[in-house]
Amino acid sequence: MYSDVYSRKQSGPPPSTASCYICLEDGTDSELLRNCACRGDAGWAHVACLAKYLDSKATEAMRTHDESINFVTLWTNCILCKTPYMQNMGLAMAKACVKNYECLPDTDAHNPAAAGPPPVRWSTEHEIEQFEMRIISLDFMATINVDLGNHNDALKSYNYLLEIVKIATGLGRDGRLDEAKVLSGMLLVYMKTHRLNDAIAVMERKYELGIDLEGPTSSMARESTQVQARIHRMMGEGCDHKADTAAELVRARQRFKETQNDSNDMDTRLLYHFMLVQALGDDGKTQEAKKQLDNLLSDSRRVLGPDHPVTLQYENRAEDYCTRMNQAAGGVVQKTTVWAVIDYEKKPAIHGRLVRVLKATKKDAGIYICQIYNQNGVLTKVKVVHDQFILDAGTTVVVHGLVASKALNGRTGIIRSFDKEKRRYAVLMGTKEAPVLIKPINLKIAFV
Repeated sequence: MYSDVYSRKQSGPPPSTASCYICLEDGTDSELLRNCACRGDAGWAHVACLAKYLDSKATEAMRTHDESINFVTLWTNCILCKTPYMQNMGLAMAKACVKNYECLPDTDAHNPAAAGPPPVRWSTEHEIEQFEMRIISLDFMATINVDLGNHNDALKSYNYLLEIVKIATGLGRDGRLDEAKVLSGMLLVYMKTHRLNDAIAVMERKYELGIDLEGPTSSMARESTQVQARIHRMMGEGCDHKADTAAELVRARQRFKETQNDSNDMDTRLLYHFMLVQALGDDGKTQEAKKQLDNLLSDSRRVLGPDHPVTLQYENRAEDYCTRMNQAAGGVVQKTTVWAVIDYEKKPAIHGRLVRVLKATKKDAGIYICQIYNQNGVLTKVKVVHDQFILDAGTTVVVHGLVASKALNGRTGIIRSFDKEKRRYAVLMGTKEAPVLIKPINLKIAFV
């Protein structure tokens, strides 16, 4: 399951001796932020002070055409420790970055509802560079909102980015790579909010872009196919795409090896390290995957610090991924939280969506109250009948109502899988017994 990485472990407040390194004055806990790899008293700042300072540096650099200033890292990375801002400081800098570049070649002049001259093609490299910063600033803000769990705000930014890319294409820019990057961000939001049908639609478009840009054997097309296959498996559907896990592992090892030489980009190194962990798990090399996961966490704690948001993020991911690797190793892990995928085409608004099953209704044990994200990314509750969803592997159930196999009634089992053709669950009744195929109507969820 995809989870919000900041919902569990987060960075703490500043020490009592901390002060803003811009104005050198102290402040309350709510005023001073850091969220980077600085440690101790270093790196704390007032958001307003830091935003004003960065704005002045960016303005001066643009005025003097100072090529030594990297306009991307100026806003996204701490100027002291050079690592990316995260959490609330990241969001504050993202908003300041967007504001700084919102007056650049804009969509407003090309909005049918807005007055203004017709669109013109960019004539200078400076205009193109500024437009690219507009895209980067919005993507930065969307990424931070995803990390903070502000999914609706993130989708607004990504949809706005798609509109800008469309306009840029009309002005002569090849926006296919820009679109692919935006779609990657949208995919993460849809996976986090369990909107699996939307996720599949995004991956289908990315697959088209991959073929259009580099051909059917391109890495983008190949990765899109494999992600689609994973989503289909999450939805309990069959899928024609078969992942070549051995080949993917070779590529993951190569990418990881290449990034180890880049000592200045720790975030990228950690990302490809985690991708190697995933590839090892997919290929069945569970023990090596766990070892690499331990190495990854050790590197992050050593270089970034134990309280850095990235370290906390990978600790949260490690907890989730260890569970999935245990399942991949052949065992079915009993789950305390019940998840299911809606499998009811007569309700197209939620068909294919992942839900958390909370409890059975008091009047009917076959009707369950489920929690689901609505289209705005807000959690809401719906009632679902037992045969309108597919329960996740690891769900504990109690058998009842069997006629031919009465001896199984009242026994507790754990769901191993679901056969969509036979419409039956394979239920493990004991460690030494073979799975038993049982209809949904003869199973009650045992909330543990």
